[in-house]
Amino acid sequence: MFRTIHTTCSKRSVQYLTFALYLFFVIASGCGAVRMNSKWTSTPIDVTSITSDLQNELRPIDDQKLMIGILNDSNYLYIALVTSDRMIQRQILARGFTVWFDKMGGDAKQFGVRFPLGMQPGDFQRVREMWKSENERPMDDSRPPMMPPLDTLEADILGPKLGAHERVKVHDLKDIVAKIFMTDNRVQYNIRVPLTDNGLQPYAIGTTIGSTIGLGFETSTFEDRPKLIMPDDDENAASGGGRPGGRGRMGNAGERPMMGKRAEPLDFWTTVQLSNGK
Repeated sequence: MFRTIHTTCSKRSVQYLTFALYLFFVIASGCGAVRMNSKWTSTPIDVTSITSDLQNELRPIDDQKLMIGILNDSNYLYIALVTSDRMIQRQILARGFTVWFDKMGGDAKQFGVRFPLGMQPGDFQRVREMWKSENERPMDDSRPPMMPPLDTLEADILGPKLGAHERVKVHDLKDIVAKIFMTDNRVQYNIRVPLTDNGLQPYAIGTTIGSTIGLGFETSTFEDRPKLIMPDDDENAASGGGRPGGRGRMGNAGERPMMGKRAEPLDFWTTVQLSNGK
C-alpha cells in the first residue's frame, strides 16, 4: 500500500515538474522579444506623405532608438520607421537599408526590400566635399550634421524565391512603394508592401490578414558594400603613390565620412500580428 502511494506521488511530482519547466521555457523564450500589433485601416495609406495616418501609430522601441508604426488592410502592409539618432540615420543613408519579412513569424530573411541602396561610386566626390566642409564648421555651429547623398531611384528586391536578387527602378514597381524623409533632425522611412501576390509582380510577403509575420530592419555592414575607389585615386594607385596621410584608397563605402568609432549595424526584428479588420 505504501509503495503504491509513493509511486503515485512520484509520478505526479514528475508531471508537475515537467509542466513547470515547460512554462518556464515558454515564458523565457518570449522575454525580450518585441511584439507589435498592426491596426486596421479602412482607407489606403499614402506612404509618400510624411503626414499619413502612420504618424499616429508610431511607438518607441526600447533600446533601439527607433519608433515604428504599422497598419494593414486586406491588400497591403504599411510601415513607418522614425529615428532621431544621428548614427542610425547615417547608417541608413550611407550603408543602405533593408526591410525583411518572414511569413512564418520568425526571423528568416525570406523576402526583403533594400531601399535606399547606400552610397554608390558617383557619390564619393560629393561626400569628400561634404566631409571637408563638415570639418571646417565651427564648434558652436548648432546646425545638424550633413548627411550622405541619397539615391532613391533604384531598389533591390530580395526573394521571395530562394536566392532571388533583382535591382529595379523604383518607378517600375507597381505595388511596392517606399519613401524616405529628412526633416526636423529626423529620418522617416515609409513603405507599402503587398500581403499576397496579385499576379502583376511576384513581390509580396505571402501572407493574409490576421496572420503573424516576422518583420526585420537591417543596415548593411561595411563588408557588404563593394570596394570603391575615390575619383582621383586612379593616378595615385597606378603610380604607387598614396593620398595624404598614407591612404591611397577610400576603402569601403561610407567609411571615411563616418569618422570615429564604428557603430554596429542596425539589425532588429519584431513579431507583428496583422489585423483581420474585426
